[in-house]
Amino acid sequence: MFIRIFPILLSLATGSILPSTIETDLNELVRLHKEFLDRSPIGPSRQAYEFRCRAIAECCPDEEENLYTLLSENHFNEKCLGNGTKISRSSHSSTCMSTLHQLIQLTKEPIYKRYFDILGNQTNRYNRIKVWKNQMKMICSKDELNAYYCERNDLEKFKSCQRKVLEMVAETDVDDDDGTIYKTYVSQWEQEYAIDNQKLAKAFAKL
Repeated sequence: MFIRIFPILLSLATGSILPSTIETDLNELVRLHKEFLDRSPIGPSRQAYEFRCRAIAECCPDEEENLYTLLSENHFNEKCLGNGTKISRSSHSSTCMSTLHQLIQLTKEPIYKRYFDILGNQTNRYNRIKVWKNQMKMICSKDELNAYYCERNDLEKFKSCQRKVLEMVAETDVDDDDGTIYKTYVSQWEQEYAIDNQKLAKAFAKL
């Protein structure tokens, strides 16, 4: 009797979605995310975020607690740099100024604009990413959130965070025997990654 009851109780923890299904979907999403990073030019996809992380620590340490929000909601220039009004050698350390200089130079490189132009900013894509980042903020640890921007290669922290997100989405399907909400969510992200990876493979095949 216990053998029959246990799987039922286990599945109830995440609605109608079995933990094994979540783990399978999670591994596929992490694989697609790794492919996305591998196909992306290192400057705009990793270094630009790392420079911003360093700049927050060096130029506006009071905002470090809000790092994920600053970068997710594009408040870095406003909150950390005062939209450019705070950028002066008298108000920042030489370390800060050096990091800002590297960031500015990187954003001026042609590949930076080309990268984001290629990925595009369609409304549906933008809204999905916005919802996803809000879901991460709701459920993931501070260390996992900061790693998304500051430690882009740390797939273990990314995986840990995304497992929590998938479990949270699965719980919304508790009254849905087919798990439609969860399945649609995973399918949309797999398609999104596949489209992005195809674009990147075509645009940056030689990099």
